[in-house]
Amino acid sequence: MRTNPTMPMAYRAEAIAYCVEPHPGMFHLGDSYALRPDAVQQWAADRAAHIAASLGAHHAGTACQFLAWARHVTADHTGELLQAGHSVTYTHTDSDCLWQLALRPVPEHHPRSLAPLRNGASS
Repeated sequence: MRTNPTMPMAYRAEAIAYCVEPHPGMFHLGDSYALRPDAVQQWAADRAAHIAASLGAHHAGTACQFLAWARHVTADHTGELLQAGHSVTYTHTDSDCLWQLALRPVPEHHPRSLAPLRNGASS
């Protein structure tokens, strides 16, 4: 049983690109929600590697950055930060976009709100 109500009960990760070409906009590149930090860490690593592969030689510098994030995001230190209630955000700017990969804890304000999820129920 948790004794600290401010500790996270769930975790979220998302990948976003804020670009000016072909037109200004925000492009959602995927997200994940899980009850364990390692699950969103693994999703973020897999998603970063997939984005790097899709960028290829056209955006080689950005692809390399995503590959570095894919390795770093699964580190024990990242999981420890998330469990302590801290967000972890990676950003990179190239000529067309600001790229962001963010992992963050989701605090629980109502002790029973995640109980059905933790007990295996689905909606």
